[in-house]
Amino acid sequence: MLQSSLDSFSGRFLKGANKMPRLLKRGKYWYARGSYKGVDLTGSLGTTDPNEAQAKLGLQVYLVERGDNPRSQKILFRDAAKKYFSVSTVKADSTQCRVKGIIRKHLLPFFGEKTLGEITQEVLAMYLNQRRQYGAVDATIRKEFWNLKAVINAIDREWKMPVCPELELQPDRQLTNFLEEDEFQSVLPLLSQEVLPVVVVARYTGLRLGDALDLKWPMIDFENGVVAVKTSKTGKEVRIPLSPQVVEVLTPLKKVYRLGSELIFGHTPSRSAFCVRVQRGFKDAVKAIGRPEIRFHDLRHSFCSSLAKAGIQPFLIAELAGHASIS
Repeated sequence: MLQSSLDSFSGRFLKGANKMPRLLKRGKYWYARGSYKGVDLTGSLGTTDPNEAQAKLGLQVYLVERGDNPRSQKILFRDAAKKYFSVSTVKADSTQCRVKGIIRKHLLPFFGEKTLGEITQEVLAMYLNQRRQYGAVDATIRKEFWNLKAVINAIDREWKMPVCPELELQPDRQLTNFLEEDEFQSVLPLLSQEVLPVVVVARYTGLRLGDALDLKWPMIDFENGVVAVKTSKTGKEVRIPLSPQVVEVLTPLKKVYRLGSELIFGHTPSRSAFCVRVQRGFKDAVKAIGRPEIRFHDLRHSFCSSLAKAGIQPFLIAELAGHASIS
């Protein structure tokens, strides 16, 4: 039934359209040459039968009509992964390393020899069950699926992730949390001298934790009252006004920072260890004031919320926060 429908479809389009790819025979095999609706369909059709060649070309046209990219039927996932690894990104080195590890350790062994067109709902379900058998939790598998999508989109930007009924890929968003100013002030006395400056800077600049930890003294312009940062997530350069609170916590540090180190916050004994201490110290403090749901990243939400309450236009808030769009 399906084959007859495709034959009928290919016959109608091949006879009626004057901008269709042509069918050519090279040796024993049939080839298509040309494009349809801007999608290049040139290539071997893998058959010596002219009727089958016509049907296959008709299927490719049908896929284009439906919004799919028929080229994905031919590309192997491992080749898409090579392309993905070669594309430059603004992600932090640690993030890149983690993503590449997921792709190499989990995705390539399972999907590597499959074409992109073969990655269907059923195949995703097989991968899901296999990972669950090895003890992976759904949150981990969900991240792996999003990395799978990122790899394929490097080749085919129009590819849509098939629905996986047993795992909701886009869970309901949690409510955006933030601290009111009086709540934030009650947190400060509970922080150590090491953690407090980082928290204050994050709250009154809207910087993500990684960007706050990587701040350097040349980025701070005390004379003009701005901090200039190139965000690690989007690579966008932003200039954020220095609030009195930020100036207050940075001024003592400026007086004692050591020559040879431009970092504002010392990463001892390592950046990751310092990051853990900051997050843990902040988490203990918000628990103590009865707001255990608050995360460090919610300081960024608090920054944006305070600007909105002050009447700042959304486009300017997006600019100051380094967001790619107002949404």
